[in-house]
Amino acid sequence: MIPVAGLRLPGSVLFTIGKPRNAPADGGYLTACVELATLPVLVDLYLWPKATAALPANGRLLLHRTPPPPRTDLAFMQLLDRHRTSDTTGADPNNPTSVLLLVQLAAKYLARGDQPSHAAITRHLGLPSGADTFTLRQILGERIEPTAHRTLRPAITAAHRLLDLVDTVIGDALPREDAPEMGRRGGS
Repeated sequence: MIPVAGLRLPGSVLFTIGKPRNAPADGGYLTACVELATLPVLVDLYLWPKATAALPANGRLLLHRTPPPPRTDLAFMQLLDRHRTSDTTGADPNNPTSVLLLVQLAAKYLARGDQPSHAAITRHLGLPSGADTFTLRQILGERIEPTAHRTLRPAITAAHRLLDLVDTVIGDALPREDAPEMGRRGGS
């Protein structure tokens, strides 16, 4: 059973991927990429052990087994940091599903203008700090062979639509840290 099925999210699940280092200790973490309005949306799912489960300040309980977990005054990231796993396994930048996840995260940070987060994600992909949408598109084509990964075709298409949206929204707003200010495709 796919864990997101119980959430009744609209749209189809394009892929799921675990990332152990994002999980709480003795728990689990799964990202589900769901297609909503033709765009990929990443949904983070955390499985908390009963001993440390708590509803963060301003959090909304979607699913639980009775009784619900207690509420805490901690924000979500503070609660997670308090109970973080020691597993450091991250996303493999050459695994096709990880590439889709990382490209979408890079696009999100690019659109937000969050240069430090964007640079961290692009470095994880082995790209120059601050890689633009043109480069992110190239990575999708180079690291995911569509004929070998037929089930990922809808996710690849949705990722390209996300990059189209980012291009429309920001244009040339995020220059590379290691290069003079340039246009997306190398013009000055």
